[in-house]
Order: sequence, then C-alpha cells, then structure tokens
Amino acid sequence: MWLVWGVQAFGAGAGQVYLLGVYMQRSWIILWITCIILLPIYIFATPILKLLGQEDDVSDIAGKFTILIIPQLFSLAINFPASKFLQAQSKVSVLAWIGFVAVIIHVVLLWLFIYVFDWGLTGAAIAFDITSWEIAVAQVVYVTGWCKEGWTGLSWLAFKEIWAFVRLSLASAVMLCLEIWYMMSIIILTGHLDNAVVAVGSLSICMNINGWEAMLFFGINAAISVRVSNELGLGHPRAAKYCVYVTVFQSLLMGIFFMVVILITKDYFAVIFTSSETLQRAVARLAFLLGVTMVLNSVQPGLPLEVGGKQLVAYINLGSYYVFGLPLGYLLGYKANFGVTHEDGTIVEYRVWNPKNSMLSAAIHCDVVRDIWMKPGAHVLYVMYSSGTTLSHVSDIVGPTGLVYVVESPHRRAKELIEMSHWRKNIIPITGKDATDPACYRMMIGGLMDVVFSDVLKLNQNEDGTKVEYRIWNPYRSKIASAILGGVDDIWITGMVYAVEFSHRSGRDLINMASKRTNIVPIVDDARHPTKYRMLVGMVDVIFSDVAQPDQVFLIFQT
Repeated sequence: MWLVWGVQAFGAGAGQVYLLGVYMQRSWIILWITCIILLPIYIFATPILKLLGQEDDVSDIAGKFTILIIPQLFSLAINFPASKFLQAQSKVSVLAWIGFVAVIIHVVLLWLFIYVFDWGLTGAAIAFDITSWEIAVAQVVYVTGWCKEGWTGLSWLAFKEIWAFVRLSLASAVMLCLEIWYMMSIIILTGHLDNAVVAVGSLSICMNINGWEAMLFFGINAAISVRVSNELGLGHPRAAKYCVYVTVFQSLLMGIFFMVVILITKDYFAVIFTSSETLQRAVARLAFLLGVTMVLNSVQPGLPLEVGGKQLVAYINLGSYYVFGLPLGYLLGYKANFGVTHEDGTIVEYRVWNPKNSMLSAAIHCDVVRDIWMKPGAHVLYVMYSSGTTLSHVSDIVGPTGLVYVVESPHRRAKELIEMSHWRKNIIPITGKDATDPACYRMMIGGLMDVVFSDVLKLNQNEDGTKVEYRIWNPYRSKIASAILGGVDDIWITGMVYAVEFSHRSGRDLINMASKRTNIVPIVDDARHPTKYRMLVGMVDVIFSDVAQPDQVFLIFQT
C-alpha cells in the first residue's frame, strides 16, 4: 500500500507524469510476486493458527475463510498501485465513485449469497472476492481509457531498476506490517484469556470502530502524502512543511471529536455489532481507552515517509509495539489478571457458558436439573475437570467463602489446573492421583463435600454398565424438538420405530443406524404409496412425517 505513494506523487510534482504508469506497472509486478510468497500462509492458515494455540473451531473456520479469499489477495496487487496512480494526479473523485458503487454491489451480493442462497461464510468470502476484483478492474479500465498522460501503455521500463524499487519500499512495508501484526498479535493474546469470548468480542468491536476512524485518516494520509510529494517535486519545501502543520492540527481536532462522540454514546454504539448485553457492557467500559486511542492515532499521518523517514518510523514502531506494547499487554493480561472491570474497578470476567461444551451448563439450560446444590460457601469435589470453562463458573458460584477440590491426573491438564489455582484462591488442585480411586486422595480433602461433580463423559457411566449417549436435540432442525420446546405435553412415542425412506443415500444412512439401534426397522420404499409396505408394518400408535411437502396432510391421512 505504501509502495508507490511518495515516488508517484514526486514524479507528478516534477512534471514527469508519464513515469506514473511505469511505476504502477513496476508495483504490479512486485506485489504479484509478494502475493505468491504470502500464498502458503493463506493455504496453511488453519495449522498455523492451531500452532499458535487458537481453538480448533476458530482455526478451522478462519482457515476455510482465508483460503476462500485468496483471489481477493491478488486483487490488492492491482488495486493499491492503481489507486495511488489516480491519487497522484488528484483524481480522487473517481476512486470515491468506484468505492461507492462497490459498496452497493457488495451489500447486494452479501444479501444474495448469505440470506437467499444460504451460503453462510462461503457466500461472504465470494462476495468479498467479487467486490475486490470489481474495484481493481474498474480502476484499470479508467486508467487505460481516460488517463492518457500518465498511461502510455505497457512498457519494458517496468522491469528496469526493479530491485532498487523494492529496496525503497522495504522500510515502508516493515513499518506498516509491524503495526498491523501488532494488532493481530493482541487479538491472538486475548484469545488465550479465560474470558476469551467476551474479551475478543469487545476488543474486536473497539478495533472495528477504531478502524473506521483509521479509514478517514488513511484518506488524509493519502492526500497529504500526494500534496507533500508534489511540493517537494516542485522544489517548495516550506510549503510542504506548512502542509504538515495544517494536517496534524486538523487530524487532532477530528480525533478529539471522535473521542467525544464515543464517550457520549459509550452505552449504545456496541448495539451496531451485537445484541448481547454482556458484550455491550464490556465495550462500554473500554470506551475511554478507545477514545484516547482514537486521539493518539489521529496525529499519526505518516508524513515522515515522504521526507526519507521510513526507517526511523519502522524503528519507532518496532520499539513501541514489540519492545514495549506487547510485553506490557502480556503482563497486564496474564500476570496482573486485568480483565474487563466493574464500574467500581474490581476485576470481573464475562464468559459464555456453552451448553454444548459443558454437561452442567446443558443441565441448567435444558431445565433438567432444578438445583445444582452449588451455592456461595459450598464445598465441591470436582473430579476430572476436562477444561477450565466449567470449573471457572463453579469457582464463581461458590465464591471466596467456598472451596472446590479438583482431582486431575493427566499432566497437561494438571499444569493448567495449577496455573488457574494461582489466581482463583478457592480452587485446591489435587494432581497426580487416580480420579477413579477416591481412596488415594480422600485424606487430602477437608471434611464432607456438599456436591460431587464429574465433568468427563464416559460411555459406560451408567451404574449398570450400559452405554449412554448425550446429544443436543436442536429445535431449529427438528419438528418434534420444536414442538416439545413449544409446549406439546405428550408425543405418544415409545417402543418400536418403523422408518420409511425412499432416497437411496438417506436409506443407506437409515440402514446403518438401524444396525446400531435395534428398535428401528428400516423400510426403503416410497412413503407416498403406503400400500407397498403395508404388509411389513403392524398396528402403530403414532404416525409422524418429518419432511415438509405441499400435500403432507393428505399423505399422513392416506398412511
């Protein structure tokens, strides 16, 4: 992005407009090669994220999305040099119209792919690719068709002194990459906190708001870069200096204005991103820091780039972000345990207690258990805690006056348990003991327990040794589940199930299921003609159809 700003604008200011086309072509070549070099990171994003310690679900989704937006990566190699080519000639209105049309097309494509075609994340990625290439193609068409002064056609001069051009841009690239990688590193560090869902969510909302403001200052950055380079190209260094003063003062006023807007609307602006009240409160408590950040970012228009200060800014970014910023963030987040805070300043965590990942949460969520007997001050024996999410909630429930004795034998889990007990003082870890043999750790537990809880599911966990499964019955995918959730008292279903399926693929799945569930009798036949399979079925108590058909009522009546 920073590759050709100063060079192109300097050439325009010096009257060598024809060189702009050469610089743009040279930038295309360099950036396309750069995209090819970066391609493995996009392709192997999933294992890279897992290697960095991100959760598998997040890594898999992010990796899939990254692969889908590879075409968008290559569009940037065309987009950025072309946009700077036009900015260097003060043809900003063209870029604005192209961007405006692209936004409209993008919104339509998102609605079409996500809501109409129901493509989900894949649809969002495809819309992103199409819009990005639409912008790049539109810019190239305008450049080749209406910029005769700067564009004289393809030239072999683009390959001349290409390495010198690369060296010129390296400092700028390092400077900008250090800043962007710092932001991504903060997100990765936040993803490892115990309150990761709300922490990452609230931080992402603040970074999005900050990013919106940054887009405005990127525009100012582009404008002042072109103006300063033009003045220097014309031999007017004093005019370039006053441009710097005016821009810094203007940017500071804008930053103060945005900070005031954020502070006034701190309890409301998060509604744009989320309907979660917990997340909205967390964002509101970060509003002051967000406002200060917006002011500080506003006075960084990047002007040293045009006066040979790229290496200086790169060193400043390296020291500020990586020598000071990241270590400080790690210490505050992990050692000082500075999570999201209450209004009174006390540390508090907000976490999503997912019923799909916690048996205790599922029991409470589904109203299976009326009383979990875990109250403030209770003593809980927690056997094989599996993951720290449920344990942290149990720790919060019993409070500082309660105790949670946790038995864990695997070494990796034991290490995590000990680390958690350092800052959750009501957790007493019992490690290196066999959780299935209470006699080996009974002397380490002080007195009688109010609750004994095991968080690890065993298939033979029934007292009689029979296997049992626990599954989420999603009411959004099952008519019976939605009927029960909606208040149907009795579904009259017990005993044997005769299942009729006509599709070969679904019939194969049905037969495979019937081999494991002996109370299912599979019938692969056309359900519209019950006379064909009537001799296979005796008198039944309930007839249920799970597929919506226009003539479903008649089908049920006939059956």
